[in-house]
Amino acid sequence: MVLDHLVADLMTEEELTSSRVGLLTPGRSPVPAAETVLVGATVPGTSACELVIMDGATAPLQNLAAVADRLTRDGIIVADVTADAAETTARQAVAAGLEWAAVLDAGPSARRQVVAGQGLHPDEFGNLLDDHLVVPPGPTCVFVPQNRTDRGRRRLIRRRGRQRLLSLVEQLCIAHGDAIFRVVQGVEVLIGDRAAPRTTTAARPAMFITPGLDTTPWPDVESLPALAEVLNVCRPHTARVHEELTGLVAARPPETYLQHDYIVSKVQLKDPGAWTAIQIYDDGKVTGALPATCLSTRAMLGALGHRISGEAVILRLGPGAALQQHYDENDYQQTLHLGLSIPADAGIRVGGEMRTWRDGQTLVFSPSYLHEAWNHSDQPRDILLIDLWHPDLNSAEIDALTSIRKEIAAIRSEHRARVAAAGPKP
Repeated sequence: MVLDHLVADLMTEEELTSSRVGLLTPGRSPVPAAETVLVGATVPGTSACELVIMDGATAPLQNLAAVADRLTRDGIIVADVTADAAETTARQAVAAGLEWAAVLDAGPSARRQVVAGQGLHPDEFGNLLDDHLVVPPGPTCVFVPQNRTDRGRRRLIRRRGRQRLLSLVEQLCIAHGDAIFRVVQGVEVLIGDRAAPRTTTAARPAMFITPGLDTTPWPDVESLPALAEVLNVCRPHTARVHEELTGLVAARPPETYLQHDYIVSKVQLKDPGAWTAIQIYDDGKVTGALPATCLSTRAMLGALGHRISGEAVILRLGPGAALQQHYDENDYQQTLHLGLSIPADAGIRVGGEMRTWRDGQTLVFSPSYLHEAWNHSDQPRDILLIDLWHPDLNSAEIDALTSIRKEIAAIRSEHRARVAAAGPKP
């Protein structure tokens, strides 16, 4: 398999022409790219690359660690090596920090192609890599159906939103200075100007990583004063909130929560009627779906106020339904669940640890970890979900992240409008 043909099987032409490609030696890149840079142990620079090509007579084993440090979170290395060095090169790539490696025949018996990656799963490429894995992905690199779609969404932001986000960050830095350095680094990771941070956790947010922000699947509320304060705010209201919202659901059937194809592919729930919702809080205010008579619910949401990072929504999971393993968008949010109507044999697993809801009680977890939920009973399961800011964020970071999230949403919306205007491809 010729090198440029292999790369074309790993990345589309559109992906390549909008990507930064790294080379170990000067010369023309064998593939189209938005930009090419030199990488390697002796090459200065910090530009992150989505693809690194280690071609010909170079010595990959001497450069793999340096190259791995220059990859974006969706980074791929393709190395053309001698046949007798191929397996060693693959194992060395994983030792350098990549998550898996495969060895493919290159055509002539004396050469092999080593493919290794991080932040994406080899299952995305089907039999091209699956049948040739020397080092398969470990337990922290899990294939979920949303993977490929998420990678495309991140590439869209890198391709369409880089300059807009850099301009926004410049304004935010003038306003907040060094107080938002973690957010700035997160934007640099997102747009491909900074290599993905190395982490020992299994957190893999689908869009935004905040370097230096500690996460855990099930945070210890007692050791986090800001999170304990949130629960203390909720506690005086939960009994009445439980009563009010249970009544609301009985009077007003929820509507489908599967609003577009991405959510469907993310949770793999084909029946739109199996996951339904009533949104009662969004964009900093109570919605019209929450009756004025729900006084305790309104009081609790008002008291939480600035701690709410997104929406508050009543979620119903129908009898026999299950949400498959998936990751949510970012690591700067945490999720609070308040049990409203919990049948037997319903539960949630986050980061490999299972827990169950209880009527009138709360759970808090980080949705940046692999998580799933199920209801194997013959009764619906109802919870109130509230998006919370991570308790370690300062007010400047929250302000910056709010602006950045709105800008990302605008970039996506404009892209959807362009696609709709262009119509179906012939």
